[in-house]
Amino acid sequence: MSSQDVNSRMIENEWFGEIPEELSAILEKEAMPRSLVDGELLHVKGDEAEGVYLVVSGRVRFSTFGLDGQEMLQTYYEPGNWFGEVSVLDDKARMHDAVAVGNTKLQLLPKTRFLIMLEEHPELYPYIVKMLCRKIRVILDVYHDTVFVPLHARLAKRLLELAKVYGQEKSDGCLIDFPLPQDELCLMVHGSRQRVNKILNGWKNKGWIQIDYGKISLIDMSSLEEVFEEY
Repeated sequence: MSSQDVNSRMIENEWFGEIPEELSAILEKEAMPRSLVDGELLHVKGDEAEGVYLVVSGRVRFSTFGLDGQEMLQTYYEPGNWFGEVSVLDDKARMHDAVAVGNTKLQLLPKTRFLIMLEEHPELYPYIVKMLCRKIRVILDVYHDTVFVPLHARLAKRLLELAKVYGQEKSDGCLIDFPLPQDELCLMVHGSRQRVNKILNGWKNKGWIQIDYGKISLIDMSSLEEVFEEY
């Protein structure tokens, strides 16, 4: 992975793109490469924070487990995304398990260097606050949907979001080029396998979606948009 590739991933991030050039150059210079193979753990809940990460290629899956062993999928971090700042800033343990999905390349800004940078450049703080606020908004949005929006609407919204990130336009619709085992999709929308399967089959019979080998194509996106827009 060339330095040009790393730089392009950094610039892609909305938060990083807002930082003054002289400060972003320091962040880029201080970060070091880190590689993970598919399925490799980056950290588990309770680990000490190593630093702040940028995803250059691949993706990182965040989840946590309840006392009953039930998994809750938090999010995926994609190329261009930064993560890991919370445990660095509050000096507390990691709150989630983080696992590489596919061979993944990261840039690591070590905790000590990150904190020194903030001390030397306090003008970075407003940008850090903005990044945290964006993440809080996402969390509150998910909480709102889980509590107040019915499962079929949550599922429609999630498929449309995945299509926006991973969609590939085909002659018969938009293929979500992302492996979507049904168990994973259930975790994303906080629904049971039985109920999610029933909704997907209903949409398939209506001609709204196609399902082939763990991948979903959206055929009638406007109908799916209407399902969610009701709420």
